[in-house]
Amino acid sequence: MQMKKRWMMFVSILLLLSFTAIVSGCSKDNEEEKKNTEQKTENVKNEDVEKEEKTEEPGAPTEPETPVEKEAEPKEETPKASVTLSVTSSSVAEGDVTFYMPWEASKDGKYEATIDGKGENGIEEGQGTLVVKEKATGKLTKYELNKDSIPSDLYNTDPHNITLKEVEWGNNDTLYVVVGQAYGTVTKGGNIFSMKVGDNTLNMMHEKLPVGQEMTQLSVSGNTLSYKKHIYDDEAMMNGHFEEGSMAIQ
Repeated sequence: MQMKKRWMMFVSILLLLSFTAIVSGCSKDNEEEKKNTEQKTENVKNEDVEKEEKTEEPGAPTEPETPVEKEAEPKEETPKASVTLSVTSSSVAEGDVTFYMPWEASKDGKYEATIDGKGENGIEEGQGTLVVKEKATGKLTKYELNKDSIPSDLYNTDPHNITLKEVEWGNNDTLYVVVGQAYGTVTKGGNIFSMKVGDNTLNMMHEKLPVGQEMTQLSVSGNTLSYKKHIYDDEAMMNGHFEEGSMAIQ
């Protein structure tokens, strides 16, 4: 009986030791697995940090962005002036020049010029002609506008209503004339043309003016032609104002 108790106690001790060993082994395995998992997690974090640092490096080469092509915006270009008119010339007696503006002397004193038919102040309604006097001989030459040479869209009116209105000497034998409407109370001037003495061609000096704008009061100083532009402020052409302007000449 005593022997049996000892045997059972011995077996119990063996079982207890075996259980303790098993539990200890499992704990070690779990702890080792936990350490391995933590190490893997730490390695992943370190790899992510390294990737971020490489991305943020200022000297790191980057892929160039493909430029996006934009359609070029169309530029509005103002059409160049190419209007040319013509005049007919003929000799005239001084006594036939009766309703004229004051004579204007050329820069070299060789000629004088005036507009006949518009009155002393050049504001009367009616057709005007350019008259040029050669001082050395007293010869007078009359220049009349050729109505057939006037483009129908230049003044938006009947070409027969267009006339020479003002004259100003430029350099040498060049003349600058204002060509505009002969009749009507709303007209204040017209377009500026240049011509040479003895030449029957007029060349417009600027772009076509919008409806309601006209140039007047010409003056030349050196290589500059000055003028005043009259601009109507309303479509009814009741109210308007003047603006000063200039252009280079030769």
